[in-house]
Amino acid sequence: MKLKFLGGLILCNLIWSAHPVMFKAILLEFSAPETALLRYGTALIAFLLVWRLFHLSKPFALAFSPPSLRGVLLMGVLTFCVAPMLQLVGVDKSRATDSSLITALEPLAAIVLAWVFLGERLGWLNGLSFAIALAGFFLLSGLSVDSRATGNLLILGSCVLEGAYSVLGRKLLAKYGLIPLFGSTLLVGVLALLTSVIILAGNDWAGFGFGRRLIEASWSTWGAVLWVGPIGTCAAYFFWLTALNEVPVASVAVTLFIQPLLGALWGHWLMHDVLTSTQALGAVFIVLSLLLPVLITNLRDLRRKSKETSVALE
Repeated sequence: MKLKFLGGLILCNLIWSAHPVMFKAILLEFSAPETALLRYGTALIAFLLVWRLFHLSKPFALAFSPPSLRGVLLMGVLTFCVAPMLQLVGVDKSRATDSSLITALEPLAAIVLAWVFLGERLGWLNGLSFAIALAGFFLLSGLSVDSRATGNLLILGSCVLEGAYSVLGRKLLAKYGLIPLFGSTLLVGVLALLTSVIILAGNDWAGFGFGRRLIEASWSTWGAVLWVGPIGTCAAYFFWLTALNEVPVASVAVTLFIQPLLGALWGHWLMHDVLTSTQALGAVFIVLSLLLPVLITNLRDLRRKSKETSVALE
């Protein structure tokens, strides 16, 4: 892997690892739906700027195309509206550390969804990882039914919905490409979020409460919005997808482990989150569930190359 890609991937995970802490900061002044709107609304603005700067070809075409409209509407509403609202309500009830660890399970959720809905093969290794991850989740939640455990369930639900983006968009991505799919679903999601915020706000929206809070928001809150929106959702996401076209998936996946580990540190340093021994064991299980498939796959590749080299020398 080239150094520029490795450095960029590490930076992406560093940015994403701080998202739960940034969400906590924004939630001090805005509701969960408003926070989701700020994140994806600013990401959409950044995407519009990129569109104009680089003259992207029809990035919102699928949102107005009847053949693809149903899939785009479903993906946009689930991924960029329902999922972030679930995640942010969960973060508000739980802790930044828990959120960092649980959201790292999104790739595993996508694998399971592909098995359920697309009939893709789920190997024993993926099944083992899923079982370890579930055990880690319940240990992390403290084996209890309280507000934090409820928040963790909501965060897990958001991971499932975000993982569905890859499953639902498989055919559309192959047919239309990344930029039209991402731009169109993001536009649909932001419109759905805006509608949700207006409906949920009721009289507060009529009194321009949201607009007033925007004007009165602190610089630290706006810094957090910039972090999770234009930087974390637009720039980091596009670099990540660019890297996937240049770097082996296994090498990219290894950098994912930076996210839950750094996220736990962010939560400890800035939010003073403390894990009990049971919760720490759950965190270890979650990281192990992510690490195990990559380690075994790489070991298999090394063994295969070693055998090929031996045969060639003979």
